[in-house]
Amino acid sequence: MLPAIIQDLKVYQGQPPTSGTAKKAILLLKLLPPDISDDISDEKRREILVPDGRNILFPVDSVFYNDIGNKACLINPNNIYIAHPAIHDGLATTLRMSRLGLRFTGLKQPGRDMGEQPTTTIRNKLEGYKEKQLLTEFIANAIDAGATEFGILIDEYQHTGLEILSRGMDKFQACSSLVIYNNAVFTDKDFDGICETGIGGKRERTDSIGQFGSGALTMFHFSEVSCIFNACVPIISDFFFR
Repeated sequence: MLPAIIQDLKVYQGQPPTSGTAKKAILLLKLLPPDISDDISDEKRREILVPDGRNILFPVDSVFYNDIGNKACLINPNNIYIAHPAIHDGLATTLRMSRLGLRFTGLKQPGRDMGEQPTTTIRNKLEGYKEKQLLTEFIANAIDAGATEFGILIDEYQHTGLEILSRGMDKFQACSSLVIYNNAVFTDKDFDGICETGIGGKRERTDSIGQFGSGALTMFHFSEVSCIFNACVPIISDFFFR
């Protein structure tokens, strides 16, 4: 299937860029199985063409998925191609597209290859943690980070009509959320540690309660989506669950 799709995409690339050719290209891309990137080489994946917002097809590694919505209009980069708006998050994940938000916040692609899907890692880790451990795990994280304040809030306000989360995440704004706050600063090393599930960012520390970076996964007993906010104002939390 993939060779035929790549061939058809090359045909569309040679045609005048119109909304019609972009739509046909996206329909072809949606035929790809979700695990296609796991089954092919990086060289073969780079042959896949993706339309940008001007309906022009480029190699997938040249196109950035717009995960920041309307905020993208504030960015005026050189030689950056932003994916066609009809490309959704699931398709971007299938194609392993680079994300605009990561590109312009100075972050690298999070995590490392752990040898299994993240959902499998989380499912396996949760078997060793009960729901009631969430509070103690996050208190321990706050202590390890040197926090002097800790708080929990149930936020029942529904943020409808506002673009708070990434594109395609609107449904998670229209439900209650669990907010866990501490006043420590979340460092780049902490971010790397939480992305490297099971390895963690504390393995070289002897003064920390947690060692393996797994306790934070108790949040998935309560949440489908988690966000980390690093801010100097106490109204914004380190963790925001929906």
